[in-house]
Amino acid sequence: MPIVPLAAAALAAAGGGTAPLYPGNTLAIARPPRLVAASVQKVRLSGRATWDEPTSATTTGYTVSLYVQNAAVDDRCEPSYGAQLQKSINLPGLNASTSISGFVMSDAFRLEPEPPSSTLDWSGESVPFAVKLGVPAIVLCAYQRYITDDVAWYQLPLRPQAPSCTFASRSARRGARVAVRCNVSGPIGFRFTRAGARGRTLRATANRDGRARLKLSGLAAGGWRVAIASNGVALGRRTLKLR
Repeated sequence: MPIVPLAAAALAAAGGGTAPLYPGNTLAIARPPRLVAASVQKVRLSGRATWDEPTSATTTGYTVSLYVQNAAVDDRCEPSYGAQLQKSINLPGLNASTSISGFVMSDAFRLEPEPPSSTLDWSGESVPFAVKLGVPAIVLCAYQRYITDDVAWYQLPLRPQAPSCTFASRSARRGARVAVRCNVSGPIGFRFTRAGARGRTLRATANRDGRARLKLSGLAAGGWRVAIASNGVALGRRTLKLR
């Protein structure tokens, strides 16, 4: 079924549309504070669902889907779920997520009415997903459907950050703790190496804000090269001088 755009969307611009047979339905994706590649993410979707008559316990609800698209392959979402599905089959490399399908949500989010109301203002988080490393830009494509009918759609372009960690200072005292700033959370490994010395791996845990404090134990004074990683994902190579 044809879709009437809510606004003329330029390339790589946020926007969407509503099907003529389903007026009043809207759909949007909130821009996340940050989106880090290879890190588990969620985004918040919201909108207004409407039905053309008072609802009951037997009223059929809507479903919401989400596709994670590589903007380097195509920087615009299709205005219908079916067209997006077909494009995902025909265009190699379109899937920017680490999952098998770019549809990280496929009719998985349900919008049920609250009888007898014919409108529902809703908001909720997507399922967790991760963006592939090396993808410079993505477009999130959201679709609201009634069984197989297209109801509303929305696209949001984003630039993922590369996962990284850095020391708050270039030098620190032996045995002290040095502050670490990351754009990821969870367990972090620090591999210290230098010529003529035995390498040593230290570990810390970054909190939800990406902050950690690393205890510099068992390391001699002098300069060290540090390879930082988390769950097999490289977070950068740094240098740190111990005094």
